[in-house]
Amino acid sequence: MTRAKAFVCLAVIALAGYACSDRPQPQITEVELPAVSADMGTMDGVFDLQDGNHGGNANFLWLPPVVTGDVNPPGPLASGLAPKVEICDKDGVCSTHPASENGSHYHFDLKSGIEGKPLAGSPYRIRVYLFEDYLLGSFSVALNSNGNIPLRFWIGESFPVAEVEACIEEDRCDLGTVVSGEGGTVEVTTPFNGGSEIIAAAVFPPNWSPGGVDRTVIIDCRNDLPSEFADDGSGPLNTGLTQLPWYCDFSVDPPLDPGEQFNEDVTVEVCETVDMDHATVVLGKSSGPGLFELLPFVFPTQLDACFADYQSPEIGDASGFWNGLSRRLGAVLQVIGPEPLRARMLRDGGAGGTTRVFSAINPVIPAGIEGLVLDGDGDGIFGADVTLTQGSTEIESTDTGEGGFFSFVTPLAGGAYTVTVSGVEATFQGGNAQDVTITESDHYEVRFLPVGFFYYEETGNYYSSDAVGRTWNDARDDAAEQSFAGCYGQLATIRSQGENDFISTNMPQATTGGYWLGGFDASGEGAVAAEWAWDSGEPFDYANWHAGEPNGFPEEGWIHFFGRFGVPADEWNDTLLNGIGAGWGSTLEFVCGEEEGPF
Repeated sequence: MTRAKAFVCLAVIALAGYACSDRPQPQITEVELPAVSADMGTMDGVFDLQDGNHGGNANFLWLPPVVTGDVNPPGPLASGLAPKVEICDKDGVCSTHPASENGSHYHFDLKSGIEGKPLAGSPYRIRVYLFEDYLLGSFSVALNSNGNIPLRFWIGESFPVAEVEACIEEDRCDLGTVVSGEGGTVEVTTPFNGGSEIIAAAVFPPNWSPGGVDRTVIIDCRNDLPSEFADDGSGPLNTGLTQLPWYCDFSVDPPLDPGEQFNEDVTVEVCETVDMDHATVVLGKSSGPGLFELLPFVFPTQLDACFADYQSPEIGDASGFWNGLSRRLGAVLQVIGPEPLRARMLRDGGAGGTTRVFSAINPVIPAGIEGLVLDGDGDGIFGADVTLTQGSTEIESTDTGEGGFFSFVTPLAGGAYTVTVSGVEATFQGGNAQDVTITESDHYEVRFLPVGFFYYEETGNYYSSDAVGRTWNDARDDAAEQSFAGCYGQLATIRSQGENDFISTNMPQATTGGYWLGGFDASGEGAVAAEWAWDSGEPFDYANWHAGEPNGFPEEGWIHFFGRFGVPADEWNDTLLNGIGAGWGSTLEFVCGEEEGPF
């Protein structure tokens, strides 16, 4: 018995079996159903017929006398195949027989398949398969005589013979027939981790198939991609997320009609690869050209290839979004609910979900959103209502916890989302609703800041400004006495063009008003022999001087934005300690991640 055949005999639940002694055969119940064909002398009627003219495979047609009238196949016969006819009686006893090719059709005499058994008054179930596993067509029949019944059928040459053969012969792919009324399971096994294990599966409840049609289920998996890859065109799906190497095409034959769905949710499961240590993955599928969606979450996965010897990491030790979240937040997880996060992190390496339409399905590392809600003093607002929506659909709502922290536990695909804060008396920079566009698997931090404060992700620091005119020394001392959100204040250190642009964009009053920066001449000798430095003690590796500056004027040893004099606003100038007269306003930076300033 071939590996594929042995597997299907063990794993696929179907109404008719393959003479496999290790699988119990289903029962056929005698019921009165509308006949597809009229009385043909030897048959009381043909019931539950399935072929290309009756909701089944378009490449298969039953021919008279199974059906009445003229049947005109739409194309040439697929010659040289070896279809098998399976015959099951009402007790579930089945036998399988080869059909012969006869010019324009294939042929088998029913009587030769049920030799020695009673014919008249007995119901039988007839099925035709290719490659042992692929159901082409079927019907049930109640006989009223002992005469012979010729079974004739057509298989079109457009049937994807090579693809089906490749599926059966390769370890990454398997198929099987699932009866609509009974449901069942189709699994893909492969030599994996030194044994033969299941790497993907689809589980069907009873009455899952539209129209009551029995369908062949094909699961075709791949593992020929890099160990981890983003949505750079090399993956099977337009996810906007980091995809994992195992991805599988799930399909049924006959396929669903456009817009048609399964009657019930079908559970699908896919493993990760051996080398992946991501403990948190979910399944996603293509939902149309350029479209992608995450599947409703199923926990836990039951696939034995999802590494029985896999050691699930403790919280804080694994990679992925939720694990990184735990590393950063520690005890705060207890505020937002540790159990959902812990459940997601202690997976065994596989991912499960439900769907009502098949397509390419891929394990992905989802995105997530977390953030802070702060008041005007930089203190977190506890108990604020925070809602996540996509378009007009509300995805999740939560409350802020300690320090004004919030986090949504729903795994997210790439796309546009809106985070809204309500239930507090506060005015936030940019309003109480912020738009977030997710383009990759990562966590996205959303901060609701009081008016006048800004957060720059590259430095992890906050920025603000103070319009009160001071000397540079007074501005430095006043900044050092301030704090915001637990971060200490200083005159701004600018480390890159990006940071300079960020300040210019968000605080134009600082650049056009000539506000102080934290730069000064450390030599103490004025601009002639200047050694420019930052008061923060950081290296002076970036500068954005106006043309001709610093200009060597004596005693000009302190840096400010030059925009007040009509030059490009974000460029710098060296000036006197008191600026001009009453001095300049201050460009403030609140440095996070340290308990106190450098001095």
